[in-house]
Amino acid sequence: MSDSLEQRIEQVEQRLLARQQQLQHRWLALGQRVHQATEPRRLVVPTIGVVLSLLIGGWLLRRLGARRAQHLPAPPAAGVAGAGGGWRLFDPRAWMRGAVWLWPLLPLAWRARAGPGAASLFVALGLPWVEDLFKRRAPD
Repeated sequence: MSDSLEQRIEQVEQRLLARQQQLQHRWLALGQRVHQATEPRRLVVPTIGVVLSLLIGGWLLRRLGARRAQHLPAPPAAGVAGAGGGWRLFDPRAWMRGAVWLWPLLPLAWRARAGPGAASLFVALGLPWVEDLFKRRAPD
């Protein structure tokens, strides 16, 4: 009788060990799937594509606006009220409002690495470069 009791105890222990190994394997597989799903490298190519599309679109809009501006009457003098007012495509305030709206949409891993201060630094350093890129040049 003790022999069968020992065998049953050993069988239960083996089942418990197999169950524990199976749970550990499932837990590790879940961790790997979560890591792969939240990997920032997967988002780099689409992000670059969106940025390039926006830059090319802005450049094309600027060229189209320059062509249309040739056919419009001259703008009012600098002393006239309202001259130079209006919305600019690369207005720093518009960029900052956009950063506020886009910040919560970033992946959690990116938000954990870079705080809002880093995002504003990126905008502050990148904005002059983009403005210079799209600045209207005087005709030769």
